[in-house]
Amino acid sequence: LCSYITSLCLVGILFIVFPLKNTFSESIKSLNIYSVLLAVPIVGIELGYLLLYRAGGKLTFSSALVSSMITVGLVIIGIIVFKEKINIKKLLGIAFCLSGIVLLNIK
Repeated sequence: LCSYITSLCLVGILFIVFPLKNTFSESIKSLNIYSVLLAVPIVGIELGYLLLYRAGGKLTFSSALVSSMITVGLVIIGIIVFKEKINIKKLLGIAFCLSGIVLLNIK
């Protein structure tokens, strides 16, 4: 809880240091649905870290796991939602992410 309260305070300071170019209401009006939906994976990522740490997950493994899963998830979302083309580089990237997770699990 302390980490989230500290983060909220730091974001408040950043709003003072880097003020908005438009008024707050203009900024809210210019939001699109993707900006709002971005909150869902952000909360999911934070929840994933929290649950991993509470279950006794190791810091190095947890970070690599979450980063790899985000990468694979973004590729899948890009292909399905934004109709991006899959190519050999994307397939290799997914393979490297998954092989890295496997290698970290070897005792």
